[in-house]
Amino acid sequence: NLSNSTGGTFRECSITRYFDTVDYWNKLLGMQIYYQTETEALLGYAENQCKLQLVRAGDGKPVDHAEAFGRIAIACPASELPAIESAVKDAGHKILTPFVSLDTPGKATVQVVILSDPDGHE
Repeated sequence: NLSNSTGGTFRECSITRYFDTVDYWNKLLGMQIYYQTETEALLGYAENQCKLQLVRAGDGKPVDHAEAFGRIAIACPASELPAIESAVKDAGHKILTPFVSLDTPGKATVQVVILSDPDGHE
């Protein structure tokens, strides 16, 4: 169990396009692979930060997100967002929300790009 071996906080996602999704997060978005088997992988940007655990769904059917929502949010300097958006677009992956500034009442305005990985996780 990865949660016992890493000692850190992580977000688990069930996926069916296992190798495509691992490559997306690792090769396209630059996450390091900390652990990988044929059915699960643990990725992250730094040892002391939250990790993303990808677990291959057993039945091979696409993950049904139904009415569920939730996003994997990763902070980075706003100056990096246009290059990330361009790389994802050039690789043929989905951009759900192109680079935009969002007003957050009472807080600083934030810049975001919302992406979708090969299994539809935002």
